[in-house]
Amino acid sequence: MKWTKEKCEEFALKCDSKTNFRIKHAGAYEIARKNKWLDEFFLCKAKIRKWTYNKCVEEALKYKTKTEFKKLSGGAYNASRKNMWLDEICKHMIEIHLTEEKCRNEALKFDNKKDFFKNSSKIYAIAYKNNWLDEICSHMKKLGNKMLRCIYVYEFSDKSAYIGLTYNLEKRNISRKLQKK
Repeated sequence: MKWTKEKCEEFALKCDSKTNFRIKHAGAYEIARKNKWLDEFFLCKAKIRKWTYNKCVEEALKYKTKTEFKKLSGGAYNASRKNMWLDEICKHMIEIHLTEEKCRNEALKFDNKKDFFKNSSKIYAIAYKNNWLDEICSHMKKLGNKMLRCIYVYEFSDKSAYIGLTYNLEKRNISRKLQKK
């Protein structure tokens, strides 16, 4: 489909916010963003939709966390924050307070810091910020670094060889076995 300004606007009119437009119609959103049509499409809606206290309360009740509220209803979230209603209208939401023990329990699920960071980046960041990281990750294998690496050779039946450099020989051997299959 060729995205014209009219076609993009047609899809935009079906959405109540830029965020919903991006989520529901990513292709049209991207074309509108690149052509700088978004403000034009949503200018009227922004003026029409005045976030009153009651509307913000109603909107906030749809979400379980402040993060979800901010991500899916940025206008109501920002209006609530600017008007200092946020804490009051988000009382029903789940507060995530992470203690060192909760961070440790999450860290125990991983064998190395790289996987911990990749799969639980928020908890990793909190542990780092609070200087708990070394202690809660003490059970983890060290994968290596720029100075601690290994040179390896794979020899093949046709007398050829592959030479490589890795910081994690165990992981490299596993991925090599998967490539063979």
